[in-house]
Amino acid sequence: MNDETRYGNDLQVLVVGGGIAGLTCAGLLEQRGFSPDIVEKTNRYGGLGYALGLWPAGSNILKGLGAYEAFQAHADPMHTYTLLSDSGKKLHSYDLSGLAVEYGKPHLIWRPRLIDVLGETVTDENIRMGTTVTDIDQHDDVVDVTFTDGTEGTYDLVVGADGIHSTVREQVFGDVSLTYQGMTSWAFWVDEELLDRGVIKEHWGDGRFAGLYPTDDGLACFLPWLHRKGCPIPSPSGKDVFGSVSRIWAGSFRTC
Repeated sequence: MNDETRYGNDLQVLVVGGGIAGLTCAGLLEQRGFSPDIVEKTNRYGGLGYALGLWPAGSNILKGLGAYEAFQAHADPMHTYTLLSDSGKKLHSYDLSGLAVEYGKPHLIWRPRLIDVLGETVTDENIRMGTTVTDIDQHDDVVDVTFTDGTEGTYDLVVGADGIHSTVREQVFGDVSLTYQGMTSWAFWVDEELLDRGVIKEHWGDGRFAGLYPTDDGLACFLPWLHRKGCPIPSPSGKDVFGSVSRIWAGSFRTC
């Protein structure tokens, strides 16, 4: 524990989790004169990830961070949303240009690109990769934290931004059971040649869905299906992926 009382920008802040929420929080804190510590359990930010849609409310946060131009350099504006049946029949197409005029453009971006943009808003020396928390001991005025590398720290505020399997949440609130919702999914990428720039296409059917989302890094495809808990999840490789996707779309993987 620390008997020293700190105020204002002298407050010691720890952000656990260096993902989108954690980096955004840390960037906004730095902008306001704080110097938060950030710990991220992965050793490095890799190239794995999915497409994210950022609507104008989210863009306003990036503008506040001074990162909007960097974001635009990697993001793909959305101008049309097309709804189709599971057989491929076009049901309706929505022009998003009116939304853009009134509120701002919605965008799609590859998650690692957004991480890179947000990472530029924080001081490199404040980020510790390959590290997370193992123990949190909360007192009346401070929080004592033990890290996976064996070091310890004392903070006035600890922010948990470490994802769905949050260690911070478990340390503070105990075990919080997760509820399986009866669905699983694949996310994969296809060649840029198949891109229809700015056009989101979603196919909806009975118990199945396919979404196609264009980004500067390729066409992101999202394919969820109904799947009972405990059933084996198909894990195809090579050419078999196309046959497996077809069988999922036909409904043969919806039960087991």
